[in-house]
Amino acid sequence: VMENPGDAVDALGLPPHSMECVVQGGDAADIGAVLWERKPGGIELHGDESVTVEDSQGYDHALGYSRPSDIEQYVRVTYALHDEEDFPANGEDTLAATVLSTGNALGLGQDVMPDRFIGPLFDAVAGMESVLVEISDDGIGWTTTPKAIEFNEVAAFDSARITIVGP
Repeated sequence: VMENPGDAVDALGLPPHSMECVVQGGDAADIGAVLWERKPGGIELHGDESVTVEDSQGYDHALGYSRPSDIEQYVRVTYALHDEEDFPANGEDTLAATVLSTGNALGLGQDVMPDRFIGPLFDAVAGMESVLVEISDDGIGWTTTPKAIEFNEVAAFDSARITIVGP
């Protein structure tokens, strides 16, 4: 939730005396009910989406909210084997599934930090000596540098954008 208690449009583009709620998931009716229940009096709810809620007197109120923008992430995992352990037959599939579940656990506005995937990968699959996790916005230019995700964005992961590179 972002708010502008001031008397002028703020740097985020919020009108004066307004709030913007960025909502992930849920249907419009449920969102409207929660917004109406919690909305402060005299504060406009601003956003790209709108839901109409009827008050106890039968009057309709349009309440704005926004949905997060999906920021597609590509992930490439390069691993080396450790010769004293056995790498499982389904190891690469497990690595891909672990990347997907770790990425999908990130919430609104949470940055993508490649190094944070390494622990879950080692926990999920035995037989690896090293793991390198790289991310990309386009599947071409790869980096280990964290990707900043804004307050109204969510990192979007998909198995089709995960690549596992082994020996």
